[in-house]
Amino acid sequence: MLRSPFTPTADVDSRSGKPARRRASSHVLAVALVATLASLALPGASFAAQKGLSVDLTWATSASEQAPIEPIIAESGSKWVRMTLNWSDAEPKQGEYNPWWLAQYDNAVNLAQEAGQKIIFVVGSSPSWASGSSNTETPPANPADYATFIHAMAARYAGRVSAWEVWNEENTTRFWSAGPSAVQYTALLKAAYPAVKSADPNALVLFGGTSGNDYNFISEAYAAGAKGSFDVMAVHPYSCHAPGTIVRESNGNIVAGAFLGYRTVHSVMVANGDEKPIWFTEIGWSSSTGGSCSFGEATQAAYLTEAYKLTDQTPYVQVMCWYNLRNDYWAHDENSVETQYGLLNTNFTPKLAFAAYKAYVPGSGAGAASVAESTKASKQPRHGTRTLVSATPSGSGAHAARASATRRFAKAHAIKGEVLGANNGRVVVRLYVRSRSTRRWTLMSAVRVGVGDNGRFAMAIRRHSRPRQMRVRVRFPGTTTAAPSVSRYVTFTA
Repeated sequence: MLRSPFTPTADVDSRSGKPARRRASSHVLAVALVATLASLALPGASFAAQKGLSVDLTWATSASEQAPIEPIIAESGSKWVRMTLNWSDAEPKQGEYNPWWLAQYDNAVNLAQEAGQKIIFVVGSSPSWASGSSNTETPPANPADYATFIHAMAARYAGRVSAWEVWNEENTTRFWSAGPSAVQYTALLKAAYPAVKSADPNALVLFGGTSGNDYNFISEAYAAGAKGSFDVMAVHPYSCHAPGTIVRESNGNIVAGAFLGYRTVHSVMVANGDEKPIWFTEIGWSSSTGGSCSFGEATQAAYLTEAYKLTDQTPYVQVMCWYNLRNDYWAHDENSVETQYGLLNTNFTPKLAFAAYKAYVPGSGAGAASVAESTKASKQPRHGTRTLVSATPSGSGAHAARASATRRFAKAHAIKGEVLGANNGRVVVRLYVRSRSTRRWTLMSAVRVGVGDNGRFAMAIRRHSRPRQMRVRVRFPGTTTAAPSVSRYVTFTA
């Protein structure tokens, strides 16, 4: 197997007292001029897989370590992010959730949404109380325990997390320590599907991404009754060959270890009367230069572009998440195969593959010719910026005149600001509301607003109930020519 999420065993309990964020109730405030969230329906069938990324936002990174990732995701052109949600971390004791981990997941969801992403959460890793083992990769003894947990998480993030992936690479001993069993996995899948749907009917349920294109395991799962208990088939078509290399078995099937083996997976699905889409929730080639399955930076970038072009020819492949955004941060860019799948180095400096990823436009066949140009642009120094924000009541100045004329803003506050040093891009306006009972600040919404050629931006909020204490903070993620910056908090009543 080529990768694993990193789960620390230390320095967690000492931080477990951190409070988790909660969303404000929807009746408190309505945000005007806010774009409607994208539909959670399946991406429409087309000859172009949407770009996605596996990211390390939930791999025990602090909030300060998470923050630099969001503008890079937004810059990349990705539409989906896949993140890990470990059951063993979140519920170490039955019915008791770890507040530090929930806070990290909450922050990761906020950052992913600010970056304009749809979210896939992959849920695995059993707590010992559920598995009877100290090995977190042992499946739960009772699938109902897993179903209870994933139901709680789907309810917590209803309307915010688009897809729930049931386990990771369950066809390997590495992630299913008891030994792969399609029958046991199907029981878990069948328990999880209604649990997610009852919490968030619009959320998608993904068959756990298999290591490679393991069509034999998938065929066994169908035989065990998996059909009807997932919305999307997921595979991880890693290969030690170029994407277009075709290696066939004696029966004519493309082997599971070839990138194009996903076509055999599709044939198995069709044979079982199942025309669901396929997503690559992980895919990648390593830029390492030592050992087998090592390719170096230039080949990694070329294979990325080639792989996307190949999926453009296959309408049932709808999402393709590159693993991963950056090298394994705990390995400090060690020159080994598993640690070098990132588009970035651990210090966030881009590899050639990041430029290739940014340059590729799904369905266009474009990308390879513009990699050099994109790489050059990504290495240019960016101008410093400064972000300013104010919250102006409707009863003053020109805003009052407009409110009087239209009545639309009669009870509004104008959120205005300027990014000094920028002439395009977007800012993320984060609005918080203060609880009357606990006096704690809770994130209410995060809205992306365009920056004009004069560096200015504006939006408005409208009060729908009793006045509440609010505060706003604005972050400019940066562009290729302007560096990121963040405003101070501004407190007001609306």
